[in-house]
Amino acid sequence: MKSLREVCRLVGVDRHVLQRIGTSKNNQKPLLPPTHKDESSGYWYYDDTAIEKLWLIKLFKELGCTYKQIQEILDSSDFDQRKWFRKQIELLEKKKAYIDKLIQVAELIHTSGMLPTEIENVKEYSIAEYLEHINNNFNSISIETADRIFGNDHFISTLNKMFDAWKAGKPPHDAKVQMLAKKAHHAFNAALKASGYEGFKMFGKMMLSNGDFSFKIDEGIGNGASSFLGETIKIYVERKGNHE
Repeated sequence: MKSLREVCRLVGVDRHVLQRIGTSKNNQKPLLPPTHKDESSGYWYYDDTAIEKLWLIKLFKELGCTYKQIQEILDSSDFDQRKWFRKQIELLEKKKAYIDKLIQVAELIHTSGMLPTEIENVKEYSIAEYLEHINNNFNSISIETADRIFGNDHFISTLNKMFDAWKAGKPPHDAKVQMLAKKAHHAFNAALKASGYEGFKMFGKMMLSNGDFSFKIDEGIGNGASSFLGETIKIYVERKGNHE
């Protein structure tokens, strides 16, 4: 048999857990009493059967069961272990799918810096709705297509000229800067085989957000470069929208 300390180390539970489930409370029998209790030392000992039961109790607990529910399960004469665990697997798969969506959202926000503020009634949005919104409106600048954008020589060349203008002290609304924004827009759409302003507009918003893209721009070009680029694109898109 193994001592309480050895069982704690073996199974990975705290001492107070074993003491709690091994002690009678409110006239209810303990969930897992020690196999043997040394009367002189007071030490608790557990045999292999008790340790196996502890592993099962720990698993039930990890799956969200309360100690009361675990007691009911273990005391039930008609408990169908196979059916019960099949149900738990189904629930875990649903949780996993939800967690995968959360990871997607976290990755998108980390990369773009953009929160789901574009959605109407944002406080009521669901993760699924946000992902659909991202897929519909943010697809042109997703991680998968970033290489196509930043791998376009014309687009990169135009951005570098815009950054040169920024270093020279030109403001975003400067006529020459806005002309460069127009060229960048055309190169952006050409790289993605897209049309319109939505994708370029989103790219501009990314530059104004605290995301990985804007951070890397500032890290490589200089602090404030991404904000300049974002403001330039914002002005360009707003002016074009007012003329269409």
